[in-house]
Amino acid sequence: MATSRALVLHSRDKPLALETVPRPVAKAGQAVVRILAADIVPYMSQVLDGSRPYPLSLPMTPGNTAIGRVFEVGPDAVKLTVGQLVFCDITIRARDNPNVSILFGIHGGGYPAAQKLMDGEWRNATYAEYTKFPLENLYPLNEDVLFGKLGYTVSDLCLMPVCLVPFGGLSEVDVKPGEVVIVAPATGRYGGAAVAVALAMGATVVAAGRNKNALKALENIHASTGRLKTVTLTEDSSSNTEVFKTAAGKPEGADVYIDFSPPAIKDGSLLVAAVGALRPFGRLAIMGGHSGNINVPYLDIMFKSIRIQGRFMYSPQHVLQLIHMTESGLLKFGSKLGIKETQEFGLELVEDALQAAGKLKIVLETRSSQTALPGFVSTARRENASATKRYLHVLDVTDLRLMLRCEYESADLMADDGLHPSVISLNSVNWAAWVRSFYLSMHNKPEDFVSVYFATVHKWLPIINEGRFRGRLEWRSYNYDTDHLLLLTSLYLIVRRPDELPQPPLMMDDPVYQVVRHFYFHVFADIASSPSIQLIQSGLLLATYEYGHGMVDSASSTLFPCLSASMTLGLHQKKAPLDMNIAWKSAMEDESTLVWWAIVITDRIICASYISKPRLPVTIIIDEANFLSDLGNTKNPKDDRLSWDHDSYAATNFYRQVQSSVLLGHVLYLINSSDPFSEESQSRFRVLDSQLLRAIQVTLQTETAGKLNSVSEALSLNRSAFLLLHRWQYDHSKRINNDTMLLQSTMAIESIITITIQTVRDFIPRIQAGWFKSHHPQGVQSVFLATIAWLHMGSYDNTCVEDLKEMMKIQSRRWNIAGMDCARYILRE
Repeated sequence: MATSRALVLHSRDKPLALETVPRPVAKAGQAVVRILAADIVPYMSQVLDGSRPYPLSLPMTPGNTAIGRVFEVGPDAVKLTVGQLVFCDITIRARDNPNVSILFGIHGGGYPAAQKLMDGEWRNATYAEYTKFPLENLYPLNEDVLFGKLGYTVSDLCLMPVCLVPFGGLSEVDVKPGEVVIVAPATGRYGGAAVAVALAMGATVVAAGRNKNALKALENIHASTGRLKTVTLTEDSSSNTEVFKTAAGKPEGADVYIDFSPPAIKDGSLLVAAVGALRPFGRLAIMGGHSGNINVPYLDIMFKSIRIQGRFMYSPQHVLQLIHMTESGLLKFGSKLGIKETQEFGLELVEDALQAAGKLKIVLETRSSQTALPGFVSTARRENASATKRYLHVLDVTDLRLMLRCEYESADLMADDGLHPSVISLNSVNWAAWVRSFYLSMHNKPEDFVSVYFATVHKWLPIINEGRFRGRLEWRSYNYDTDHLLLLTSLYLIVRRPDELPQPPLMMDDPVYQVVRHFYFHVFADIASSPSIQLIQSGLLLATYEYGHGMVDSASSTLFPCLSASMTLGLHQKKAPLDMNIAWKSAMEDESTLVWWAIVITDRIICASYISKPRLPVTIIIDEANFLSDLGNTKNPKDDRLSWDHDSYAATNFYRQVQSSVLLGHVLYLINSSDPFSEESQSRFRVLDSQLLRAIQVTLQTETAGKLNSVSEALSLNRSAFLLLHRWQYDHSKRINNDTMLLQSTMAIESIITITIQTVRDFIPRIQAGWFKSHHPQGVQSVFLATIAWLHMGSYDNTCVEDLKEMMKIQSRRWNIAGMDCARYILRE
């Protein structure tokens, strides 16, 4: 049974417990959502401990509105699809009586029909990694528009429910474009949101409040609309009526008044002023928290035909309308409304998060000299007046964290966590804690290791579209997308210099590697049925790192999930293109194509590294002969078929790597054949020998011409294949005592070894001088195979062997051990 983590409330007198629970399963009419972020109200701790006696069904997982991705849908779903970004509404209604409803995770209704909903299917809400919802409570979001075009984050979208509440009231009284809407008080959580929503609906807004600084902040935020006026409230109702009328700018008065009176206001003076400021047939919406009775001017309401409308929350239609307003850009969120700072708590620190939220109380400031927060201007303060004042907005929960959104009064008071990927503490209790630390560090500029990656590894392993990746990085998709965060950790891992890593005696105990590997398999287990390209990219980088450190078996086990995921996505159906010039240029823009060919390359590199008996590749290339069609022409050495300019060297290099992997695959099949002495095997040997020589010749020419980067992975791969082929022929020739064939293979092996030694002697001083060399698997493989071949032949220069072993030592301690074991292996053989 699949499991996940959730916060569970067992008793009102006990704290929330973070537990491993069965992952929910979608039945008919349901869907399971992977929660990315969920809202938490400031009084949530009071709900949990019973001081706010909301009816709950224990044990249960509390929660609130959320943003998530569809993980699984029931058999009757026709619109929602796996992976879709959705807004999760917590107002769950009985399907056979929509008048019966609960607030999922907060309030069980308090009457038997509603309590039945919470007692049964809808007991466990959104403070969990996965949550089950009715299909009708999930609203698809256009992430290309919201995240790409508009640049929002998941945290920004968590403010949607704050706007939905006033939108429900404004829609209920049918606000139209061009009408005048008075919002009072407008400096609270929902009042500030009402200002933004009414402006987005096309109205002219009069924002009223007592905090002049907060009103000024509203003016600054919405100045571009030209439709916002602010007025300062007084204690005199008649005076407030006059300033309302003056600001409305209409002789008969304003069209709509929406009231958000908090519990602190004990009378109905604001409503009296509002009735006086409304035109005949005006509308008055009540949505505040006033807990007592109100007095209103009876005759004024009757003679002016004023409509008074109460509204609690919103309807499903309001959710759809608000989403459309958001995606069209009419309603803005995040930094565009002044939300600037996010403080985060891990799920394991939920009590700290609840305590922080509970100490912040929303109040209407009657007199204040402090600077108000732009956006949803909720002036909030700690009960301890001497403590640092902060402004509460929303508390979000993700699969690894809770986030308390707040801004300090002064930038000088903001704690600088000082985290950067290069100095992340690795003394975390577990891998999740390290990932959280890494996530926090990403809020500093991650350009260092990302730029290093695209300047180095990307040159020979171009599996990530740089433009799209940097775009996602700019709007911080790692805030809500675990796959993107995993990919970032994989990038960070692979660009670490091999010669600067810890050097354990036997195992790779580097904690960063251990964390990233654990993170990768954890994510894969969660989304194996619906994998993403980013998951496969992360696995490829991890496998490359592992192979680069000599962990061949680990690399093989990491690559297997990549292969499985690629088959789920249908990548294995990619065919070798006929017209390489046109098709390969197009392929370089398609991440899925590049990822598949990278899997092919990595699979064959790993297979070739088993010394006693190289393995057969798992991957199969459809129409692979197309990759070899330019290796038969030896008359014109300049005819390399790919007539690209210097700027296309990454494409050329990667194409040649795929071509080399095809040849290596043919070599692996040949040396695993049952009858090496047959004429068919020898014929295949001669063809491969010719093709590999041609491939090495072409690759050397393009490298010299500057079309490849300084370390040609394709060239190294061809040399490895050539060594394996002639080692096989060398052994075969010795068995049948064919001196001619033996001499030919000996000369071929010695020539490749000589070239490899020359390359090593050129690279070692540059690496020791600080030249960046990051886990080039083909390069270290060719050095390793050259060492084995040199020792295997029994006649060698000890200095050459030591140079080869020094190169492996620089790559990592594991390759160093492999180098030291080479002689012992030969003796055993």
